[in-house]
Amino acid sequence: MAFLLFLSLMLTALLFCQMLFIRKTLREIGDQMEQILQGDTNAVIRISSRDKMLRTFAAKLNANLRSLRDAKRAVERKSNKLTNAITAVSHDLRTPLTAICGYIGLLEAEDASVAAKGYIKMIKNRADALKKLTEELFQYSVLFSAEKEPRFEEVSLNAALEESFAQFYGAMSKSGVSPNIEMPDSAVIRLLNKDYLARIFSNILSNAIRYSSGDFDVVLYPDGKISFSNSAPELDAVTAARLFERFYTVSNGKGSTGLGLAVAKNLTEEMGGTICSVFERGRLTIEICFY
Repeated sequence: MAFLLFLSLMLTALLFCQMLFIRKTLREIGDQMEQILQGDTNAVIRISSRDKMLRTFAAKLNANLRSLRDAKRAVERKSNKLTNAITAVSHDLRTPLTAICGYIGLLEAEDASVAAKGYIKMIKNRADALKKLTEELFQYSVLFSAEKEPRFEEVSLNAALEESFAQFYGAMSKSGVSPNIEMPDSAVIRLLNKDYLARIFSNILSNAIRYSSGDFDVVLYPDGKISFSNSAPELDAVTAARLFERFYTVSNGKGSTGLGLAVAKNLTEEMGGTICSVFERGRLTIEICFY
């Protein structure tokens, strides 16, 4: 009886030790998986256990990790090729488009019939729209190149907003947009990319000039939230919800290429922030949060 009790205790102890060893090995695997996925390295999972099943499990995880890396590299290669193609095409189009716009300017100075002047004006409008689209495509491809790593630094949201509004003062005055800006007295500091932030604000202000009927309210909150709000009688809830889609334009977009807010969304998320739009009672509100 005593021998059976001793044997039972020994088996229990062995099982307990084996469970502890398995837990230790699984913890090793989990820690290494986290480091590999976060570090984006070519490292593989290594375990100290000699257990055949655990080593087989680790080998299968390594095989899946290699497949995941290969798939990721393939996507990055295709993305880089597409980005380079867009950059090349947009760059190649800029020179002839500039020349076309120059010749249109010369035609405008010539004596022409009323009908011919009308055609010249239409050509000029289309050429200007194509030139703007080409420029935004070029900027978009440069901004989202997979080889470019954003550099972060401490940025005052107050100062960045003031600088953006100073740059757009002339355009807003010309379009009859009167901004009402509210900011806290103390600086709201966030770790951001200054160039990305300037592009975000620039695209949002351009959007306000395009759709606002004259009013434009901007509020910077101490918690890092920024609200841009303006009446937009030409929009509706459906079109407002799609403003962040790439190349989406509304019929009354006044020369919009559909890239401005898509770029703003991607850049905001690249810096760990969030951006959304709300349309209520004929008023469009774009909210950005930097945490």
